[in-house]
Amino acid sequence: MRFLQTAIGTEGFRDDASNPARLELLESLLVRAQSTGVRLVVLPAGFLSVKSEEDLSDQIRELSTFADRFGVGLVGGIDVPSLLPRPEAAKASTTMDKLVQNNRLPFFGFAVGSILSQDGNGPMWRQASATAAQAEMIDDLWIPGSNRVVSIDGIRIGVLICGELFNWYARENVGGANVRLVVDLGHSGMGQGLIPAMRRIAMVGRCAVVHSQHLSQTWGRSFHFVNEKAEQCSMPIEEDHVIEAEGLWAAWNVRELAI
Repeated sequence: MRFLQTAIGTEGFRDDASNPARLELLESLLVRAQSTGVRLVVLPAGFLSVKSEEDLSDQIRELSTFADRFGVGLVGGIDVPSLLPRPEAAKASTTMDKLVQNNRLPFFGFAVGSILSQDGNGPMWRQASATAAQAEMIDDLWIPGSNRVVSIDGIRIGVLICGELFNWYARENVGGANVRLVVDLGHSGMGQGLIPAMRRIAMVGRCAVVHSQHLSQTWGRSFHFVNEKAEQCSMPIEEDHVIEAEGLWAAWNVRELAI
């Protein structure tokens, strides 16, 4: 199965005014996906932003239309930035912990497209945790697991949203759900722990792991991927695989999952 791994520029990140340009980028990415026989397109977390949770369903419907128009599965994320504590606010980190404890993080993942089948309650999920420390704060009912599994052509794919990658319980549940591929939808700035966490999922599930996130630039940056043997197979971003729209950019890379 071929899939398209992407990286998106940080310009316009968590600004709903950038949605039209981001959807223009998406259309260009899907044209490339269609021409290369890709079945799945992986976008980062927070690819789009909405003003309120009530706006999520309309945005999901629009993304579903894009996926079906090009005959692919589309996995990515939508944020609701207005519900985040301001970074400069007193005890902002404590507020984030409370959001985790109450299952109220305003970050959502989605998997859309009629070629997808789903085990769980898709096409949208709320991010459960953001850091390794928060793994102990969440109720067992909210830990990602088999409810985050989608299938294309009989190939099972698990979905993690950003910092859930650092949650030991989520890694065990999703990696152990008999999947061939785990997708991590990153926001930005995932840090040095990214590759070790990806490798740990691969070791648990004997599955491949792919990551997508927002980047400030393309120079010297890579698309990160770990194969089913837990070997890092990252590839540098190539300038001829970068597209632009209204001052925003997206980079893409085709990967193949052996059947």
